[in-house]
Amino acid sequence: MEGWRDGGMEGWRLRGRGSCEDDCESPRGRLQWRSGQGQAFAQGGFLVADNRIVVPQTGLYFVYSQASFRVPCGDGGGEEEEEEEEAAARRRRHAPLSHRIWRYSDSLGRKASLMNAVRSACQSGGAREDGQGWYNAIYLGAAFQLQRGDTLWTETNQLAALETEDGRTFFGVFAL
Repeated sequence: MEGWRDGGMEGWRLRGRGSCEDDCESPRGRLQWRSGQGQAFAQGGFLVADNRIVVPQTGLYFVYSQASFRVPCGDGGGEEEEEEEEAAARRRRHAPLSHRIWRYSDSLGRKASLMNAVRSACQSGGAREDGQGWYNAIYLGAAFQLQRGDTLWTETNQLAALETEDGRTFFGVFAL
């Protein structure tokens, strides 16, 4: 894994890969995070276990994530489109986008939401004519006091609409 150290800060940054092989229409899903690809790296004792970042020691950390989406917002396809596919596309167009960062801590004995955001997928004013869909990103970031062994993970809906190219979808944490 590629390392990073700047001014005494140690951190972890992961690149997202949308994983919806089992059920792309699921209301909630988990991104599969990758290290050592593109700008993703690990440094300073951080580990990833079960797709969760494990905090190496108690302290103050900045936790951040971004999920970028491209959602088709038109009125649907032509006559060739099957009824079932059209209904699924309509649900995606009208479902809000959401992205959340969770924390599990032995000190709490349960999971707790650190940050969450919800956005409307399609903007008012009609569909885009170019067929590219609407682009939208949800960015979350804040400082938290975390305990050694705490685990952090994300939950995101609309995985089928997720943009996973470099710099568009990521998750990370660094010590302050």
